[in-house]
Formats: sequence, C-alpha cells, structure tokens
Amino acid sequence: MILLLENKRDRIGGIEERGIDFSKYNKNLEVILYNEKCNDMLDKFLKDNNQFDKYDTIIIHESIYHDNKRDELFKVLKKFCIDKKLIIFSGNHSQSSLSNNTLTLTPKKLYENLETFLKEYDNDNSNILMLSYGKDWDLNPLLNTLEELNIFIENFDEDEESDFDEFEDDLDLLALKKIFKDEEYQSLYKNLDFEDEVSLEEMKILACNIKTLIKEKAND
Repeated sequence: MILLLENKRDRIGGIEERGIDFSKYNKNLEVILYNEKCNDMLDKFLKDNNQFDKYDTIIIHESIYHDNKRDELFKVLKKFCIDKKLIIFSGNHSQSSLSNNTLTLTPKKLYENLETFLKEYDNDNSNILMLSYGKDWDLNPLLNTLEELNIFIENFDEDEESDFDEFEDDLDLLALKKIFKDEEYQSLYKNLDFEDEVSLEEMKILACNIKTLIKEKAND
C-alpha cells in the first residue's frame, strides 16, 4: 500500500492543479493532505514506527512537519524504509536521484507521473522510477543520456581527450547502473575499455551502444 503525505494545498503542478482523482486508487493508496493531518500522523509515527508497517511505499514532501523535528523525522523514515520505498519530493531536487530505496525528485515530476505509477501499481507492474520518467522508465533515461552525449560529441575537439571521471559525472552514467540489470548496463561498454581519458572515438562507440540498447528496449 502507498502513503502520500502532502502538506501544501496550492503547490504548483500539484494535486489541485492536476485534478488527480485519488478515489480511483483507494484500494492501494492512502492520501493525507495538508499540515495538521500530516503532522498528527507523523507525530504518531515517531512515537510508534509500527503505524506505517502496512505501507510499502511512502511519498512525502521534504518541507513537511515541524521545523525543529524535521531532521529527526527523515532520519527515522530512511532507517524505517530500508526494506520499503521512500519518495521525497521537493523543489530542491532539480535532478531525480535514486539511492538505495530512496528516490528524490521535484513535485512537478512526481505529479505529472503519479497516475501512471498508481495504475501500474494496481496492476503489480510498477517501479518507483516511473515517478521520474513515466511508463517508459527504463527507456527515457537512455534517451536523455544519448541526447546529452550527442551534444557533448558535437562540441568536443577531435584532437582532445576528456578525463573519464569528469565525463562519467557530466553524463551521470552511474545513475544508469541503478536502473538497469547488470548485463544491460555492461552492454553500454561493449568494445570499450575506458582508462583515465576518453577519446572522441570512444564517445561515439558509447553512443552507438546506447542506441542499440534503446532499440532493444523499444522492441520489448
């Protein structure tokens, strides 16, 4: 079951603006709206963590709860969610990030993809990365990376080389490792043996490998 804790009525791109009808998902979703109700529920959770045992997925805004108790709340939540999924949304997270079972993302991303996630959850076919990338959660990150890589290649001097660590960080390649199966991730590096520097030719091979995986995913 999913728990959504939303403390702001007029959040830009939020529940009211998008007109989400949560009644369609009552079987697997509990929504607690706005400050007083959220705070009451979180008070009970901090006194007794078992209050949240029935939820396998908790979605919560980063600025929720009392200022002086917020750090404690999220520390306890992250520990509690070791075997659950925790989604923290806030305008502070311009880029989505998945670490262990915790996903951070913007409210805009959350609410534009929430119904897709809820529908797939009801069908036992969900993945929390759908909240960042939509139904094609394992395809869109590849398309984004390929677009960034093509821009990188276009602006790269043919006679230069790029530091591998910087190149890896610029494209956020390690984020893909968290999304794909090991064999799929390793296929991105087929015919490549990166060392300290990355050449233009190696970048083009990587782009080709990404295109191949995109085609495979699109045909699944």
